[in-house]
Amino acid sequence: MFTLVQTFDAQAQGADPFGGSELADELAVVEFTASAEFVADFVAVFAAERDHVSISPAERACARVGVVSSDGEGNLNYECVAYWHCGGERVDDLYTGKLSASDASGVYAEYLTVVSNLAAAGGPVAPDSDIDLDLLNTDILAGNLGEPNELFLLPVFYYCRSGASGPLEIYDPTYSVSFGWDTDVEAEYDLDTVSNRLIDELFERLEARAPDIQMTPPLEKRVAIVNFPSWFWIDGNLPPIKVSGLSDRGTFFLRGRATLDYVEWNFGDDEPLNCAWDDMLAWDPDKYHPVNNRPHCSQVFEKLGPWELSATAHYNVEQQLSQRYGGNGAFIQGPWEPHPTRPTFAVTNNAGTIETRPIYSLNVPIDAAPIDATG
Repeated sequence: MFTLVQTFDAQAQGADPFGGSELADELAVVEFTASAEFVADFVAVFAAERDHVSISPAERACARVGVVSSDGEGNLNYECVAYWHCGGERVDDLYTGKLSASDASGVYAEYLTVVSNLAAAGGPVAPDSDIDLDLLNTDILAGNLGEPNELFLLPVFYYCRSGASGPLEIYDPTYSVSFGWDTDVEAEYDLDTVSNRLIDELFERLEARAPDIQMTPPLEKRVAIVNFPSWFWIDGNLPPIKVSGLSDRGTFFLRGRATLDYVEWNFGDDEPLNCAWDDMLAWDPDKYHPVNNRPHCSQVFEKLGPWELSATAHYNVEQQLSQRYGGNGAFIQGPWEPHPTRPTFAVTNNAGTIETRPIYSLNVPIDAAPIDATG
């Protein structure tokens, strides 16, 4: 299960889920608070029972032999009274054993309680308590699992019970617990649904921020000058937008972001003009000459008459998955990658009709005699 969490404003005071100052260095995020939970249930594809060591599903190995009958003459009949029941469980939170999308903890949490009760000098640990791995004097991640050879693998806890509801076996080396990197987040969680819902939220926010068109002469005059450069730029800034989803146990953090690629300017029948952010320059009469300082993002219109102006902001859309092995751990950040199904997005602002007009001038020779307007 993933829950939509607040996105972070680079200017605002807020917690960075990675415990750093990354967000303070990025003009990347627009703050919002979700009005409802953003939830996508995980897909439980991990089998409830898996083979343990050499025990196959066809075998029924005996866990405990006991007396089942007597012939009354002192001859006892011994038979198996409990078989080994073995299975495997995905580990969502290595430190507590709590499972995603479940109010109850699993078999691994039971194991942590058992071994902590054996090791704790201060007495038993409640089943729903957070387990201190240092108190257990064992580092499960390093000691039994080792480092994963790639990102986003999940530990699997293998176990056997003496009887269907009997105690976990922790002593017999054949049937004792073990761990393995035998599944991953894509197999266990419905990341596609989470990803698409986050991108829907991202696109909704992009739709609300169409580029604010500016030009010379000023847009409100609705004119351009024939054979004279008009400058085009976007008022303000178009920083990236970032949204986030956090799994209910806080172990996976999925982020989506949209970053401006370029702005496409359309001028009716003329060829469109593509401008990166640095190609656009806001006109300032105190700093720039309209021709000598002319930027790439400008246009010279050679025909008189009306034409339609629009600007389309094109964004690259990416996502990043980060993981930690429990709420007590640090996030391991994955790479930013293009969104698998919607890697781009465009939003257009139609400015309407502009009229290209001439500037009329009168050239007078320097030595021309003055005109007597009274005579």
